[in-house]
Amino acid sequence: MTMRAPRAKTLAAILGIAALTLTALTGCGSSNKSNGGGSTGGGAGTSAAAPSGGGTYEIGLTGDFSAGYAALAVPWRDGILAYFDAVNKAGGINGNKVNVTALDDGNTPTNAAANVHRFISAKDSAVFVYSSTTAVTVGPLLSDAKIPASILAPTLDQLEPVQPYLFTITAPLASLGKPMLDTVVSIGKEKGIASPKVGILTGQSPVLAALNDAAVQAAKDAGVTVVENQKLPTTATTSDAQALALASKKPDVVVLAASNNLAISAVGVLRQQGFTGPIIAYPGAGSLPTMKQLNDANYYVLNTSPYSQAGTTPTIDKFIADVQAYGKDPNSPNMINGYAQGMVMGKALEACGYPCTGEKLQAAMSGLSNLDLDGLLFGPIDYSQNHAGCTLGQVFVWDPDKQVLNKVGDPTEIPLS
Repeated sequence: MTMRAPRAKTLAAILGIAALTLTALTGCGSSNKSNGGGSTGGGAGTSAAAPSGGGTYEIGLTGDFSAGYAALAVPWRDGILAYFDAVNKAGGINGNKVNVTALDDGNTPTNAAANVHRFISAKDSAVFVYSSTTAVTVGPLLSDAKIPASILAPTLDQLEPVQPYLFTITAPLASLGKPMLDTVVSIGKEKGIASPKVGILTGQSPVLAALNDAAVQAAKDAGVTVVENQKLPTTATTSDAQALALASKKPDVVVLAASNNLAISAVGVLRQQGFTGPIIAYPGAGSLPTMKQLNDANYYVLNTSPYSQAGTTPTIDKFIADVQAYGKDPNSPNMINGYAQGMVMGKALEACGYPCTGEKLQAAMSGLSNLDLDGLLFGPIDYSQNHAGCTLGQVFVWDPDKQVLNKVGDPTEIPLS
């Protein structure tokens, strides 16, 4: 079920550190409901609670809730569902409920395509899509059907040139390779290494493969050596072998883009093998539970969305309350991204009116400009120039002594390249 700021300093400029204390949050019982239909992807659909009376906005959602990316995709789905559950309990949008049908695709393009064909047949107004693996297949289907897709992890060519029906809310993961490389090399130099040797370990989904390529190119541009480049299969359940191979080449710094569990595995092996240098991770390896478990002062993460800190803004507090009311943990990975995607979609539905066809919703989404999410992202959503939303990122590092996350420098714009 169903959502730019001025250019800042480059991420390589490692500035002062400000402590960011996070509140550990615990969820209550689940309130997911069956939608009465099966899932082509192999799982039952779920939807949010809805108010009685009025019409219904129908939104589809397809993601990996049972395979390799489930630990990231399930909280993302739940963030979207929690947002609309709260919206429906408050009376809906324009007096109409929002029904989001969430179907499992197992990160398989054929299953995702079957799910999307179901949404197209039902004339849904929009569809949420989780991964780049499936987005490359279902993006064209939705574009042809003139139904907007809100994709968590699109490929760069789905954003440039602008594809009218394809949207995201943060800088795409594929564009993080260069800022991650530049940042970790800068950190290495600050630690006294004149020309840091780089190790890279990433997954092989379309966006992570592109992130890997961008990091390799950035190393060449910076004149530093990549001593080892390991790539995890999309079906990997451990990263031990790849981390051992990486450690054997004695890098000074490491670029890491693997999901939280695989990142924990890799970091454990690297540290056991005597690697003590800085590691820069992508957002999928930087959840609060992961940072706490690693408890590593040399583990940095480049995030494209904030951590949920109670008392930061009214919207962050509402996010925490809504997710807890839905029976989930606000600090779960991608939870805040899903909630933010839901909010953006909700604002577009409000502007679209009722009934809202895919074509009308596309126009409403394209018209969103300077949409302030009050702390859910590092800056406002702006679809007037492109459909990337907010392209700001922030580096964080864990403080084992104080058990808090620290910001490193200021939020910085991440170019779409």
